[in-house]
Amino acid sequence: MIPRSLALVFILLLFEEVKAETAPDEFIQRGLQKYNKSDFQGAIAEYDNAIKADSKNAKAYYNRAIANYAGFNVDAAIVDATRAAEINPSIDANPRTLFEWLVRGLRKWKNKDLDGALVDINQALQLDPKSARAFTNRGAVKSDKNDSDGALADFTQAIELDPKFATPYFNRGFEKARKNIDGALADCNEPSN
Repeated sequence: MIPRSLALVFILLLFEEVKAETAPDEFIQRGLQKYNKSDFQGAIAEYDNAIKADSKNAKAYYNRAIANYAGFNVDAAIVDATRAAEINPSIDANPRTLFEWLVRGLRKWKNKDLDGALVDINQALQLDPKSARAFTNRGAVKSDKNDSDGALADFTQAIELDPKFATPYFNRGFEKARKNIDGALADCNEPSN
């Protein structure tokens, strides 16, 4: 017969093992709940915990990429999306949301797959044709493809949709400077006005 104290220790160890196995999913679930409430920093903290519990959890990296992007930390979003894809190459095979399409497009853009980036960003625009971020991203890709007129049109559309979003002003000013168009400096100074 097993002593009661030994049985209790065994049960506690078993519980801790089960808890450790489910911890990343619990953190991810809490992160999703915070993300859905637009608490992007809280979501990122939960995804950080999931990654600490399981550093090979592609979903945690991918969800953190989406939360980083939503919180305007584009560089961190690209790093996390890339890490998620290294762990699980099919992680972003079926984007469903605006930010999933945009993050996948950003990753393609960073990897110089400009045509692929445009396809993904256009998909994002089909989901939300009033996304200033999507127009800004598409304008940046068009700029890299030397489609200056297309880039200027997208940056202008982004500004019209969200006049307080500074990035398209800067990008449009830069693009105007590349084409030597009047108003470049005014655009670059606009967000600070």
